[in-house]
Amino acid sequence: MRYRLAPLATLVYVAIVSGCKGDSGPPAARFSPLSKEMVSRAVESPPIIDAHLDDSAWQTSDVAGEFVNLQNENPQAMTVWVVCHDTRSLYLGVLCRDGELVTEMRERDQTASEDWMEVQVVADGRLGNDYRFRVNAAGSRMDARQKDEFWNASPDWEAATRETETGWTVEMAIPFLAVGAFGGIIPGAWFVRVLRSDTSRDEATEMSSWTPFGRRGQLDTSVYGLLHFGSRNPKMARRSVRMLETDRPHFFRPGNGATVDPVSLTMAWPNEPAASVYELQLSDSPRFSEGLTVSYTIDTPTCAPTPLPAGRQWYWRYRMRAYGGWVSGYSKIRTFLTSKSGGQPIQVAQPGDTAPTH
Repeated sequence: MRYRLAPLATLVYVAIVSGCKGDSGPPAARFSPLSKEMVSRAVESPPIIDAHLDDSAWQTSDVAGEFVNLQNENPQAMTVWVVCHDTRSLYLGVLCRDGELVTEMRERDQTASEDWMEVQVVADGRLGNDYRFRVNAAGSRMDARQKDEFWNASPDWEAATRETETGWTVEMAIPFLAVGAFGGIIPGAWFVRVLRSDTSRDEATEMSSWTPFGRRGQLDTSVYGLLHFGSRNPKMARRSVRMLETDRPHFFRPGNGATVDPVSLTMAWPNEPAASVYELQLSDSPRFSEGLTVSYTIDTPTCAPTPLPAGRQWYWRYRMRAYGGWVSGYSKIRTFLTSKSGGQPIQVAQPGDTAPTH
């Protein structure tokens, strides 16, 4: 029999159920824009774009699920996806559980409140410079690029959808040339998001995403996972958890190594799109475990701390918490000096000190 979706669905169900502990995910889950990873495996025979997830390429592909809704909790409808590639294109297959399809055929690039799937990819590492490919449950396509309203995919991409007894399925083929990857040369990992709109006639539309959402109401966020091209299993690799922290000096106050008035001190750092609150730590110890350490929990990337003792060298770092309880790792440690009374700076030399970078 040609249609072999049942084994894939069974595998996915076990993976999703075994990974869920309560509505908001495992309590110890760590959040990072790069905490989710997926491998696209090279195939000699690419899948036929007919929305039948029975191709041999899908039977050896990794399966990804564990979508979250806007509150970063488990959505009502289950979604899973698979991915592979050859020298010409990236291929995606999606299985959507859905008790009620709300969709219709539309003109190209026309959108509405309906059931759809969307994949966003960043091939050059520049966040916010993503290519977006959306298809509704009836098979109507839309593509867009945030920074270029006149952009059209060239060469064009393919998509097919099919209604099933339990929902609908999607297959996509996105040429590498359409996203700036030339000659089949894939430069390392890409950033990727996979989004779904599950629309009902009687209830509010539920948005869900393979990676966590940012602030409530903001769907256009730079929260991505990593898509690797190769054969290694990212689940076996340990990656450091980091934030989308910029290295531009003017985004941080005080400047690294600066001397400041402890009374008028105001601190600032880049806005993280996924942050619900920030946790700021200030200490006179670079290990944050000795001497005086103070912590602040705030919902904006600025803080005017309680006046610190003058004439000392201070170290600071911050991290973010996203909705749903995910916690990032800490940022790099920065330092500043608090001036003595009368505004006179002090010189504190530490072993191994280097000149401030910003």
